[in-house]
Amino acid sequence: MAGVIEVLAAGAGHNEVTLNTDPKEAKKQIDDFVSKRYALFVSIEGQDHKVHHFDEATNEIVVETVEVVTPEVPAVPAVTKTVEKRVSALQAKVTAVAPTAGG
Repeated sequence: MAGVIEVLAAGAGHNEVTLNTDPKEAKKQIDDFVSKRYALFVSIEGQDHKVHHFDEATNEIVVETVEVVTPEVPAVPAVTKTVEKRVSALQAKVTAVAPTAGG
């Protein structure tokens, strides 16, 4: 099974591209969309996250999310931390939003 990229473009309409199963080629596909200023989002556990980069070594799409850590002691303020999440390119559902479509 290969991942898919749903391409949302105002002028060209909506298209779907199959993400290449070869990690080197999949990275080229992702990098090509980024170089054309597309905003890329991947669905993880039902939530969309902005794509940070593609890890060719593991064939995974990497996103970074911010999580709020609430301490057990009420007097201590909550802190935020950046957490890296990954999804296999073979199972990824990526949405690419063109700059002309609001990306």
